Amino acid sequence: MLQVLEAPSQILHRWVETGKINLAISEAPTSRASQVDLTGQDILGVVTSATAKRRLPAQVTLAQAAKLPLVLQTESGGVRQLLTQATAEAHIGLTPELEVNSLAMALGLVSRAGVATILPYHVVQVHVEAGTFRFTPIIEPVLRSCLSFLFSASRSLTETERDLVAILRRHLALAGLMLN
Repeated sequence: MLQVLEAPSQILHRWVETGKINLAISEAPTSRASQVDLTGQDILGVVTSATAKRRLPAQVTLAQAAKLPLVLQTESGGVRQLLTQATAEAHIGLTPELEVNSLAMALGLVSRAGVATILPYHVVQVHVEAGTFRFTPIIEPVLRSCLSFLFSASRSLTETERDLVAILRRHLALAGLMLN
């Protein structure tokens, strides 16, 4: 039986490590779990509403992005973990105005509340191309995320699990998310 659960990356990692679940898909750097990368590395950037009065330059630094009114994942989210690590290494303060663990809620707040968020491009690509949101890459430092398939390091993938990885990779490639 296949059961699909959604949770922040940190919780998914813990569930895999403790055997509560066999597999997870996460954007966060791996813990003790083994991983198979599903996508190439995707650049992170600031996402704003296309109707926002404040226009950002074509590219921003992490320091500039951190000063914006932001809605971000909580600390247990994969993208947030990447941001927390990068801002700590660069000695930049990062204090979001709001924290949510729902992509739909974050994007709803960006479109209606005048805040911005930071996400990988592939997450909002369709919305950017439709003209709903703007995406401004963060270039200093360049931040990248990678979608990975996690499983316990104490066992090998089953044939069914390997097939699932192959199917996911094929569909992500068709969607243009696999970078060679």
